[in-house]
Amino acid sequence: MRLGLHVSNFTWPGGPARIGPDLRAAARGAEAAGFDRMSVMDHVFQISLQGPPEEPMLEAYTALGFLAGCTERIRLLTLVTGAVYRSPGLLAKMVTTLDVVSQGRAMLGIGAAWNEEEARGLGLSFPPLAERFERLEETLRICLQMWSGEDGPFEGAQDVLQHRKPEEFVQFLLLHGLHARAQSGSQHHGPPRHRLSAPNEPFMMENASPSWLRVSSDV
Repeated sequence: MRLGLHVSNFTWPGGPARIGPDLRAAARGAEAAGFDRMSVMDHVFQISLQGPPEEPMLEAYTALGFLAGCTERIRLLTLVTGAVYRSPGLLAKMVTTLDVVSQGRAMLGIGAAWNEEEARGLGLSFPPLAERFERLEETLRICLQMWSGEDGPFEGAQDVLQHRKPEEFVQFLLLHGLHARAQSGSQHHGPPRHRLSAPNEPFMMENASPSWLRVSSDV
């Protein structure tokens, strides 16, 4: 069994001044303990299942770039990227950049986004449900075509790209499972469940503290 560490809470002892050093320690401890991958949430406010929105929350891809510089082997991803929070071309460039600086360790985790409160709070895009899933589909198409080496234009229902510069292919694609209520079109205010798309995906361990990782890496 392969293990993955998911970090969804940055409310650690010492406050914001300790987040960087403790996140570095957590990543290195997870890598030393043999974890296969490490993920962070793509949220800008803390979600209600974890705590109040005022709690610390790092921007996902900035945090993953930091983790790339702290580690050598562990794979890195969001669980999961909100497709409507960034333009598809920029997202493909960001994931590709992470893959390059981490020497091939980036993965793309992606979903339609669900947290309207944080999107409205920071002025992020948050269209109706049907459009969010359209944007998710187009984002996947754009990313895969950019990674295929094709450089022609793209024109979809939501996005138009005049020139798509080919990018390095990000080897692993992790899709977000569709929650039953989202599939039926009914309103859903909680986080959707996640489904790992490929067989033999590793178990994801949530909210392990840096101190636990330091202890476990010595066992």
